[in-house]
Amino acid sequence: MFKMNPLQSAIYFLTVNILLVNPVLSFNKKVQVNRKIITAGSAITEVVCALGHCDDIIATDRTSTYPEKMVTLPSIGYRNAISAENIIAQGPDLVLAEKGYVKAEIIDQLGSTKIEFHALLDPLSFEDTKTLIRKIAKILGKGPKGESLIEGMESEWKEIESSLSTVSKRPKLLFVLAHNPGAQMIAGGETFAENLFKMASAQNAVPQLKGFKPLNAEALINANPDYVVFGNRALAGLGSKKGALEIPGMAQTTAGKKLQFVSLDLVMMSNFGPRLMQAVRSLASQIHPEIQNELSQYDK
Repeated sequence: MFKMNPLQSAIYFLTVNILLVNPVLSFNKKVQVNRKIITAGSAITEVVCALGHCDDIIATDRTSTYPEKMVTLPSIGYRNAISAENIIAQGPDLVLAEKGYVKAEIIDQLGSTKIEFHALLDPLSFEDTKTLIRKIAKILGKGPKGESLIEGMESEWKEIESSLSTVSKRPKLLFVLAHNPGAQMIAGGETFAENLFKMASAQNAVPQLKGFKPLNAEALINANPDYVVFGNRALAGLGSKKGALEIPGMAQTTAGKKLQFVSLDLVMMSNFGPRLMQAVRSLASQIHPEIQNELSQYDK
């Protein structure tokens, strides 16, 4: 057995104590360096937070309002108003943005810096959501955490599907983007609204339209939705459910006659992020009252 002299023993025990007190000095330990992240796109912001990196976000865009902490951070603006100078001034080492959200010339300018930039898809389906989570998890080195997040959403979706399998009617829904009675847009086919309606066992009242179109009284009456869906702030801006009847043609619809107006968090329902199942539950519970209690048991 090797024996140490007094000097060797002192050096040995001093080294051991230093490593115990300062484990980051261990030769075999990897030091976790916090990223300085800028996000552009609410779904991306929410995924980054769901993966445990909310505190690493140093700035974000105007659409990122959840978690609430995001609205207290410096803003890089919104789409065309975003500049390379504003991004660089925040001192990020990583920028995650929706494809098409930041202009190509801005991306080119960032390419001459050491800032890592990723353009990510804007999800419009649950499959897109899972793809986005996996991509961001890979970038952040959080693969297992990403899979765990996806598994939780898939499990919740199976429970929701089970509840929805018992409903007998698929009501017609119309999503109205409105801030006042004089200016409204409606969501047609190939939109987040239509995809969300399908997940909640409902149908779009105007599937023949593509994208968002201006609303007029004749189109509204012809669509005759069973329910009209508003973003929460839009319905509040109209004053009340009765205030929504001021929209020309609304009072002549089934939704208007029965005051069947649905209010949903606009960001949550539109971004298809980690809160997607919460959005589906909220919508489904309001248009399928017969399973409302069943759906509420999955609330977290």
